[in-house]
Amino acid sequence: MATFDLLQTTYTLVSHSHILFICKEGGKDVGFEVFYEDIEFALGDEWLIVDSGDIGQPCYRDPRPGYVIYDAGRKTVERRGVTYNEQATQGKVRMVGLPELLIDRLNFGR
Repeated sequence: MATFDLLQTTYTLVSHSHILFICKEGGKDVGFEVFYEDIEFALGDEWLIVDSGDIGQPCYRDPRPGYVIYDAGRKTVERRGVTYNEQATQGKVRMVGLPELLIDRLNFGR
């Protein structure tokens, strides 16, 4: 709730938490909505925090980088994921010496 008290706009878009979510302010409580892929989520008058996930090491069991399209005119957000060459990326990460755990996670998210 304290976060909502600090916001100055109805919709706040964030990222890099590694988790996809839509958080709604609801009086003395907050609630979380499932943020389905490729389905427009209509934005109303409620105060929201929308998290698009991240570009690497996602925590939502999907290895694809995630992003959100915000349409101010239609008042919607839509979550998307993109594919990339995971093996090539893993090779590059391995070359710089990062832990195998981080490299392996690129196959499935966590």
